[in-house]
Amino acid sequence: SLAEMRRGGLVVNSSSDLKGMEIDLPLTLGKTRQQSRKLELQWRLSNSGAPSFKLDYGDMKLNMQHRQGGWNGEISSGALAGRLTIPDARGELVRADLERLDLAFSLDSQAARSDSGGKRRSPHHLRPFHLTSNKLTLNGRPFGKLSVKTRHIPGGHEMTRLKVESPNDNLVASGSWMQQGQGATTTLKLSLVAAEIGETLKSLDLSQQLDKAQGSIDADLSWDGSPADFATSRLNGTLLLDTKQGRFSEAQPGLARILGFLNIGALKRRLQLDFSDLTEKGFSFDEMRGRFALRKGAVSTDGDLVIKAPAADIHVSGDLDLATRQVEQKIRVIPDIHGMLPLAGVAAGG
Repeated sequence: SLAEMRRGGLVVNSSSDLKGMEIDLPLTLGKTRQQSRKLELQWRLSNSGAPSFKLDYGDMKLNMQHRQGGWNGEISSGALAGRLTIPDARGELVRADLERLDLAFSLDSQAARSDSGGKRRSPHHLRPFHLTSNKLTLNGRPFGKLSVKTRHIPGGHEMTRLKVESPNDNLVASGSWMQQGQGATTTLKLSLVAAEIGETLKSLDLSQQLDKAQGSIDADLSWDGSPADFATSRLNGTLLLDTKQGRFSEAQPGLARILGFLNIGALKRRLQLDFSDLTEKGFSFDEMRGRFALRKGAVSTDGDLVIKAPAADIHVSGDLDLATRQVEQKIRVIPDIHGMLPLAGVAAGG
């Protein structure tokens, strides 16, 4: 550290590579003891007594001033940019009003943390906050505007409302992080409505197979530990899926085209010269609805997933391991043969 007196007041400069120090922070701010991370801090105390500081930590930059009962200033990094307000009173909301927030998320990259790591965290240590972002980007895809607000509650911390709005997506969520003895539990309820839900699922790393579908997803989830302890192997809860007018892009093309041609009941569609379910790659459907149960990362459905396709109704039951993506399922296909009867009568009558 180096301190010097200037005409405007006292200035203290310090720097460190932070090697040997573990930092448990979200996004790219955390580090292990073995990693080094450059930190530079300049602390200023003006003659009027108002303190301020500039902090460079990794790719994050803070420029803060203390006034009106709290710290106010600008924050920027590769993942975010905007203004930050931290009141002196711990019970008051920390505000982050961001212009942009870029997040990366992958189910495959999430690993459950050790139980000892989960015990170090307490929901009572997290200050209530209100975060907004004019531009939310997830895995490189724009998701629109974001608003998140939390508060302290007896026994834990509550996310009262998370809202994402864009021309394609409308997401509303709430949740809690509750202390239970020596452990903790996180809950999350969400409702997603999307004009193209297939693109949304790809961005969330939930499915790479669904195209051209509009619909909704409702989920009621929980896992042991803090929000940072999220892992697919810990997920419990239920998930409801309801979509229309979509296509599985990786279905076997031969089967898809055969089913399409068997669908004489879709004669109206053919007369409208709509052959997209035959000519495009994959397997098209009119409706898909399902209810899924999750237990420690294993997803199961007992005939509750129903796909109504132009050629048939398809009932799916089975299990999916989210961590390994291994699937064990039974598929029951009920062809739509009712539409064949009028044509059969016409053919018989010549």
